[in-house]
Amino acid sequence: ATVQVRGTVPITMTTERTVEDLQNVVSKMKSVESDLEYFSQWHKIADKRAPSPTGVVDHGTLMERYCRAKQSYHHKRLEGLLVERIGTFDDQKPCHFDFPTVEKDPELEEQREFALGTLQKTVQGIDEQVDYLRVTHQTITNKRLELENMIQDLEEETNDDESRMLIDDDQNDDGDLDTVFEDDIVAEQEHIEELQRKKRQLQEQLTSIRREREQLENTTEEKQRNLVLLHQETAGLDKERLEARVHELKEIKAFYDSLREVLEELGGVKILEVKEDSQTQHLVLQVLMYDEFKVQIVLEVHGQSELKLVNAQWITQPLVYDPCPIQNTAPYSLSMSPLDDLVEVAKTNLSPPHDVRFIVRETCSRIRVHKNRAQDLSLLRKEVLAKVVGSDQVVCSLNDGIVIVMRFYDNLVRAEQIVGVSGWDDTTADKILKTIRENESINLVPSAIVEIVRSEVEKLKQDGKNPRTPRLPKRRDASEQGTLL
Repeated sequence: ATVQVRGTVPITMTTERTVEDLQNVVSKMKSVESDLEYFSQWHKIADKRAPSPTGVVDHGTLMERYCRAKQSYHHKRLEGLLVERIGTFDDQKPCHFDFPTVEKDPELEEQREFALGTLQKTVQGIDEQVDYLRVTHQTITNKRLELENMIQDLEEETNDDESRMLIDDDQNDDGDLDTVFEDDIVAEQEHIEELQRKKRQLQEQLTSIRREREQLENTTEEKQRNLVLLHQETAGLDKERLEARVHELKEIKAFYDSLREVLEELGGVKILEVKEDSQTQHLVLQVLMYDEFKVQIVLEVHGQSELKLVNAQWITQPLVYDPCPIQNTAPYSLSMSPLDDLVEVAKTNLSPPHDVRFIVRETCSRIRVHKNRAQDLSLLRKEVLAKVVGSDQVVCSLNDGIVIVMRFYDNLVRAEQIVGVSGWDDTTADKILKTIRENESINLVPSAIVEIVRSEVEKLKQDGKNPRTPRLPKRRDASEQGTLL
C-alpha cells in the first residue's frame, strides 16, 4: 500500500518480505528443534526399556541384563558342580560336598576394576551428551518462541498500517486529500522510521540467529558422531578382549619409547620441550644436540597441516672448548657463528618440512666440524708450540726454525704461509709451501701438515741445503759507546 499527500513523495511499506523471511527462519528452527527433540526424547517414552533413537542402550537396562545373565550362569555352574561332586556327599561336612576352592587373582581383580571404571566413565559421558542435547533443544525452543512473538507483533502492526493506508487511499479517491493535516504526515513518517529501525534490529537478530543455528547444527552433528562412536565402543565391550587390547597397547608404547630413545641416541638430536607462544601463536621447540648444545626453533602453522620455519637461534653459548687442556697452558675455545644464515637460506629456498630438516642437519654439521677442529688442535698442541688465533687460524713454531700459518675452512685446513726464522731463505720456504699445496686433500689435518714440513726439512738437510747461520750485529767497542753516550 502507498500513501501520497500533496507536495510529498510516495511512501511504500516494505515489511512483508521481512515477515516472510522470518517465517522461513521459524520453520527451519522448528526443523532443527524436531531433530534435537528426536535425539533427546527417549526419557519421555512410556517404556523406559526402549532403546534410544541413536541406538545407545540405557545403562539401567544394561545392568538388568547383566544381572540376569550372571544369575543364569551361577545356576548352571552350580548344577554342573553338583553333578561332578555327587560322589563326595557327606552329611557331616558343612557344605555336604567337596567343592573346589578358587583363589582370587589380584591382577584379574585389578583388570576387572579397570574395566568397570572404563564402563562407568563411558556411561557418564553418554549422560553428559544427552544432557547437552536437552539443553540445546530447550535453547532452540525458547529462541523460536521469542521470534514467533516478534513476528506476530510485527504482523499486527503491519495490518494496522495497511488499514490506515487503505482509509487514506479511499479519502484520496473521493478527493479529500486536502483534509489530511501536516501533523498526521509527520506522525506517519515517524511511524515508518520506527518500523525501519525495528526492521534493522530484526535483520541483525536474524543474522545472529542464523549464526547460532549453524553453530548448533555443527555441534549437533559432532555430538551425534560422538554418540555413535561411544555406542560402537560400548557395544563390543568384552573383558577378555579389553585386557588383551590394553596389554597390546602397553607393549606397543614400550616399543615406540625404546625406538625413540635409540633414534635420539643415534641421531644426536633430542626434543626437550614443545610449547606455544601465547602472543604470536607460534610453536616453540627446544632441541638438544649432542648432549651439549641447546637450540630454539620457532615454527608457525602453514596451510592446514604443515609447520613453517620462522627462526632458529642458540640457547647455550655456541662455544667448543679444548677437549684435552694442557697443564700450565692457556686454554682456548672455538666460537660458532649464529644460525641467521641458515635460517635465511631455509626460508628463501625451501618449503615445509624441508626447511626444518635443513636447519637441524646443518646445525649438527656445524657442531661436528668445530668439535673435530678442536680435537685436531689439541693433538697439534701436544706435538709443537701452537697458538690459536680466533676460531679459524693457528700459528705453529717448529724447532727447525720454521713458522707455519694455517687456516681452517668448513671441511679443509690449508697452510697459508711458511716463514723461516733461523736462516731459511724465502725460496726454500716457498718450495716447502708448494709441496704442502700439492698434497692437500679433505682429510688433511694440521698434524699431517707439520709432518710434511718436517719431512721436507730433513730432505733439504740431506741434500746439503742447511739454513745459513744468521749474522748477529757487531759488538761496539768502548770508544764508540762513549761517543754515543
